[in-house]
Amino acid sequence: MRRTIGACLAGATMALAGCGGGGTAASAAAPPADRALSDQAVLGEKIFADTTLSASGRQSCASCHDPAFAHSPANALAVQLGGPNGDLQGSRKTPGIRYLATNLPFFFDSEGTPVGGFFWDGRAANFAAQATARRRSSPTSPTTTSACRATRDRGLCQRADLAQRADLAQRGDLCGAFKVPSLRNVALRQALFHNGRFRTLKDALTFYVQRDTNPEKWYPRTADGSALKFDDLPPEYRANVNTSEAPYDRGRGDRPALTDAEIDDVIAFLRTLSDGYAP
Repeated sequence: MRRTIGACLAGATMALAGCGGGGTAASAAAPPADRALSDQAVLGEKIFADTTLSASGRQSCASCHDPAFAHSPANALAVQLGGPNGDLQGSRKTPGIRYLATNLPFFFDSEGTPVGGFFWDGRAANFAAQATARRRSSPTSPTTTSACRATRDRGLCQRADLAQRADLAQRGDLCGAFKVPSLRNVALRQALFHNGRFRTLKDALTFYVQRDTNPEKWYPRTADGSALKFDDLPPEYRANVNTSEAPYDRGRGDRPALTDAEIDDVIAFLRTLSDGYAP
């Protein structure tokens, strides 16, 4: 599966994408409460809501993965707060985790693209490995899971990615790559991208189609007044950013891949991916 505008969105959702822009919490219909659960699932549900597992004793998995918001955060913070006093900011946006049961262990597909795994860099192979990693991690880090493909289209990201994994330390070509979460319920999320950079789908899509045609809108200026694109990556890794596939195959001053009206059409479609969607 090739990277597309839709896939990139969730990174935003990732990355690609978490986010605002359409939909309400009421439309994020959670699974029926009267469903029959196995004993193991009942135990998992209790653990998911157990606040004693956090450093503060006041947060649970459900605090950042609220069922009323399609198991995404119930606020628009770029990243969630945690730590013993609940006032320390993490470094990653908390993505939605609904439908994560379909996630695959991390692997490279036939095209050499990283796929699957848990966490933004895919380092955990399954739920159990993720839970172990969570217990070993700093209590100030937010819980971060999601599924899907890695992409290099970020340009507005923090210096942490697949290349920081110990097993991929020599893969400098993956610097700047993050997994893209599912597009399901993307319109219900209140922060987009792995670092929560954008708050609405409109801003996220506009960035994607204007990143290369109007870089001055998104990046700082150099001494000569030109836009310093992909400034969040070290200079030696900026060539990793995807500039060959649509909508990134354009140059400064070119016409963006989508018009403003077409962006609105894409957003209207993305809203239909919300659980319980009603036109």
